[in-house]
Amino acid sequence: MKRFWPALLVIALVAGRVDAQDPRLTRLDRRVQAQVTILVDSARSLGIPTEPVVDKALEGAAKRAPNDRIVNVVRSRFRELVAARGALGSGALDAEVIAAADALHAGASAQVITTLRTQRPSVPLTIPLAVLADLIARGVPADTASSAILALATKPATDAEFASLRDDVERDIAKGVPPAITTAVRTRGVPPGARVPIATDATTPGRGTTTTASPKP
Repeated sequence: MKRFWPALLVIALVAGRVDAQDPRLTRLDRRVQAQVTILVDSARSLGIPTEPVVDKALEGAAKRAPNDRIVNVVRSRFRELVAARGALGSGALDAEVIAAADALHAGASAQVITTLRTQRPSVPLTIPLAVLADLIARGVPADTASSAILALATKPATDAEFASLRDDVERDIAKGVPPAITTAVRTRGVPPGARVPIATDATTPGRGTTTTASPKP
């Protein structure tokens, strides 16, 4: 039995830290608790937000996902947060790191996030990054969405203008405009309510019929 004492002691200590750190994690299997705790501790030591790691674990438990699946998803979220912090550089706000991780998860590249940081070194990127993730989630190709966000950042645009782009694109998509077409056209400064082409050929946005976007409320 002596040979097993060190391992048992480590497990007991780790499990004890989980209970002390966040009682919510007691919903998890003990093995999952231990592994999530390691990731939470690593996130804290790296200066990245820990709540997204905990949230992902609790989400998996709520959905009754298999333990291995929970651990893999939590590890993936942790890696996205680490990559997001690396792309943003030191001094990034927690909200920026989370938004950047969401953008990476959606399909944006770390290079785009770094470029955006360079373009807006002293302005929070939470809204632009959230819009980037939302555009990709709505079906806009990652390259097109990234180009649109970087173009607005170069302008430079306000957070309200980034949000307006997302709202306009969502309304156009609801009207039947292909996601890539509306994003490209809207980025060129088409005002709300303007006629946006619905291309019969995605490679020729000037062809086809048109639709009128709904005016902003």
